[in-house]
Amino acid sequence: MDPLAVSRCEEIRYGILFSDLMKRVKRSYRELPFIVTVAGKPVTGKIDRLMEFDDGSWAVIYYKSEAAGPEE
Repeated sequence: MDPLAVSRCEEIRYGILFSDLMKRVKRSYRELPFIVTVAGKPVTGKIDRLMEFDDGSWAVIYYKSEAAGPEE
């Protein structure tokens, strides 16, 4: 593994885990499987992270492996 890439990934991980957003998290689930029906057909997958905040609201986090534009 490239040490520079590993270092950058650790920076990103640290930035997420110790962000102001994460300080408000009451519960967090990772790699949570789901099944939904879309147009009568089942769609399965995994939610990267599902979080419940201390105010009772929820957020779904999708980690992208590529840069995302403002519309995403």
